[in-house]
Amino acid sequence: MRLLNTSTLSLHEFVGDNIPSYAILSHRWEGEEVTFQDLQSERGPEMARYSKIRGCCAQAALDGFDYAWIDSCCIDKTSSSELSEAINSMFSWYSRAQVCYAYLSDVPAGGVGKDHLRVDSYFRASEWFTRGWTLQELLAPRSVVFFDRDWVDIGTRHSLQGLVSAITGVKNMGKFEHACVAQKMSWASRRRTTRIEDQAYFLMGLFGVNMPPLYGEGSNAFYRLQLEILKHSDDESLFAWTEQGSFENYVRGDILAPSPAAFSDCGSVVRRIFDVDTPEFTMTNKGLRMELKLLKEADTHVGVLLAPLNCSLGDGKLLVIQLGRNFKDRFFRLPSMSHITLENDMNLIWTESIRTLVYVKGSPLRNEDEEDIKLYCFEFTTSNLLEHGFGFPGSLFVGNPKYPQARVAGSTNIKFSLKRRAQGSLASVAYKFITFLSKEKAWEKVFTVCLEVESLGPSISLLVPVSPSRVGRWSGFDRVSAPLYSGMSVNVALKVRDEGVDCKCVVDVNINPEGKLRWPSTKSEGVDPAVLDFDVSQWS
Repeated sequence: MRLLNTSTLSLHEFVGDNIPSYAILSHRWEGEEVTFQDLQSERGPEMARYSKIRGCCAQAALDGFDYAWIDSCCIDKTSSSELSEAINSMFSWYSRAQVCYAYLSDVPAGGVGKDHLRVDSYFRASEWFTRGWTLQELLAPRSVVFFDRDWVDIGTRHSLQGLVSAITGVKNMGKFEHACVAQKMSWASRRRTTRIEDQAYFLMGLFGVNMPPLYGEGSNAFYRLQLEILKHSDDESLFAWTEQGSFENYVRGDILAPSPAAFSDCGSVVRRIFDVDTPEFTMTNKGLRMELKLLKEADTHVGVLLAPLNCSLGDGKLLVIQLGRNFKDRFFRLPSMSHITLENDMNLIWTESIRTLVYVKGSPLRNEDEEDIKLYCFEFTTSNLLEHGFGFPGSLFVGNPKYPQARVAGSTNIKFSLKRRAQGSLASVAYKFITFLSKEKAWEKVFTVCLEVESLGPSISLLVPVSPSRVGRWSGFDRVSAPLYSGMSVNVALKVRDEGVDCKCVVDVNINPEGKLRWPSTKSEGVDPAVLDFDVSQWS
């Protein structure tokens, strides 16, 4: 462990139990912080953030400490092994410190007493209370002292306990370790981190677990954290989260939460041991192996069941989660935007129901009539067509009962949307893209847009130009050029933005009067222009 000498501001390394008493700093990273390398190269004193280091060491020396620890410069973050050790040791380092200085750089000097209690006070609004890592830095140390930007003492965690509790949601900071898993998660639910992986890493010490940090794993870090918690605890409040809006990378039907935000309404959840015989949880390739008491089974094969948890809300109401069944012992969690409770006599629930072995896993298998519906929103930019003498038969979309939402945006763009069902893991949906009508009223070309919805997400391809019977042969194009009989050429680009339920598709169409092909043409794929001369009525 490296410590800063509070007199010389130089680094010293200590090993094992031979670590002197030290003060520790908690702060927000702002801009270019002074790093380990900056101190080694003696560049640190020239940097703007060096004043923060000087202020911390001065305060520590004033309080009688020869050493201080600051995360920005006491850890060599270029060493992956040292960074991993630091992340796993951080909670311990803060708990072993004699005092923690919480430096609130966005709280100006001059605020005293009741000023900080005001609803609009700088203290309440400090971003220090919104950051992820500062949660453990608030709770782990034996003593926390708050300072404003000029290092003026604002108060301690103890003297400001009511105010700090109101800001953070932590009800009893002196005995925070007794809170259940869901309640601890709720404290972190509205805190932010720069890296998504840190949403899990800053919580490891709070739950007494260790795991190697793997930056680049994204939201899987929080999934790993929950599995580690299950190895050390049988606290079922871990499953008491609710679906608060949409989550990136959320696996539908999973028993584990996608992020701490899912616990935002769990501040009043408490652990209650209604059933003392709680078997262990085990993660298998079939899902999380659990033994639950299942209630209100509507159907022996497909139905909705209620699974009571060993936890309740503050009012004593028993919490349950909803499960759907895939097979005999395979289940998936049904989403809920709020907590579900039972009003029944809890003693009857536990005595009359039987524990059932279940495997809960996300991405449930569904019946054919339960397929997802996706809304495809198309916008065709046609201004360049008009400039080169091509008209647009808007009746193809506008006024067509098949596209009731189609409309002309100004005089150039045409928009329409269409809801389609995905059938299985792959569904190809052919659309009549656009028919160019020349000055001589002769049909020039028919283009087709083909959307392929894969199990791993949508990939969009443009087929230009083919008959309906040949749709699907040339998949993979999102940029296509084709020659026109008039000697000109057309270049079509499809730009897609998938937003989960909606898929927005912008189609740019440009005419090249010189006949140049900007992208690979369908002719190079073996398409003879002669096959394009078919009756467009067959597309209706």
